[in-house]
Amino acid sequence: MRNSHTGGAPGAREGSPSPATPRDDLTRLEALLPWFVFAPYLGYLMIKYRSPTLFTAANPGIASGGVVGESKSRSLRHLLAVEDAVADFIVVDATDAATAATQVHAWRREHDIDYPVVAKPDVGERGWGVEIMESHGELERYLTAAEHMVIVQRHVRGIEYGIFYCRHPDEPSGRIVSIAEVRYRTLGAAKSGASLRCESRTFRDCRQLATAALTARIETLARSHPGFFVGRFDVIARNPNALRAGACRVIEVNGVMAEAVHLYDPVMRLADKLHMLAWIWNRAFEIGDVNRERGAKPMGKAKLARLLLAKFLTQSDLMAALPLYRLARRIAGPS
Repeated sequence: MRNSHTGGAPGAREGSPSPATPRDDLTRLEALLPWFVFAPYLGYLMIKYRSPTLFTAANPGIASGGVVGESKSRSLRHLLAVEDAVADFIVVDATDAATAATQVHAWRREHDIDYPVVAKPDVGERGWGVEIMESHGELERYLTAAEHMVIVQRHVRGIEYGIFYCRHPDEPSGRIVSIAEVRYRTLGAAKSGASLRCESRTFRDCRQLATAALTARIETLARSHPGFFVGRFDVIARNPNALRAGACRVIEVNGVMAEAVHLYDPVMRLADKLHMLAWIWNRAFEIGDVNRERGAKPMGKAKLARLLLAKFLTQSDLMAALPLYRLARRIAGPS
C-alpha cells in the first residue's frame, strides 16, 4: 500500500490501524540482519554513482550530511525561525563545568524552566549520553563528567516520535517516509540519571498518523533548515491526534545517517525493511548526486573513515575508559 503523503515511498494507508505487536522489541541480531542483507546493494550504489561517500552530500547544510560529527544545536537553531517549533535549549561548554552550570541556572530562570531537564552531547546519536536530570546536583555531576559541548533542553512531556523526511532538490515539496512511536522498555529507562540509549528503546510503526497537516508542518521545518533534504525529526506530541494535527515540538534533527526507525517494529517483515532501505538509500545517493553537480563536495574517504572510527570508540560501551576516549579524540583530529 502507498501512503497519500509519502509520494511513492513504501508506506501504510492514512488512518489504517497499526497491526498488533506480538512482542515489544527485536534482538540485536534481528535489528542488524536487514543491514547485513542490504550491504551488497549499498556497495552497488557506491559503484553506480562512482563515489563511496556521495551520500554525505545529501545535506549540504549539515557537516558530513549528518553522517557523523555534526552539531545538533546548529540544526535546532535553524528551526527557531518557525514559531513554537523547538523545545527550549541552551548549549554550554562542559570543559568548564562550574561556568556551564551557572549558565544553565540563569537560562532556567530566564525561561521559567523547572527540573527535570534533558542533557545530551551536542555531537552524538542513538541516545548516546542522553540523560534526564531531576536536580541541579545531577546536572552538575553530568557536566563535570562531560568533556564536550552539551545541550541542556526543556523536558517536554508527551509521546516521542521519529519522523523521517525526504525531498529531492528538484521537487517542490518533500514527503514523510516514516513515523515511529518511541517507547522505553522499562520505567527506569526514563528515570533520572538513566542513559536513553537506542538499546533502551523500542519502536512502533505509526505511519498511519501521516496527514496533510503533519506533512505541511514537517515541510515547513525542513525548509527552514538550509541545505536539508533527507533525515529525521525527533519530536514530542501530546497524543496521536495532536501529531496528526501537526502540533509537535522538535527535540532533535538527524541527517542522512538517521534511520527510519519504524523498521525496528517487530511486526515489520524483512522484505518490507529491505524495500524501505533500498528506497531511502537510492534517494540519498540521487540527492547527493544532484547536490554534487551543484557544487556540494562529498566528504573524503579517509576523513569519513577517521570520524566513523572515532565515533565507534567514543560511543561504545567502552567509552567510559578515559584512555580510549582520548585515543579516539586524537584519531579524529581537530574538528
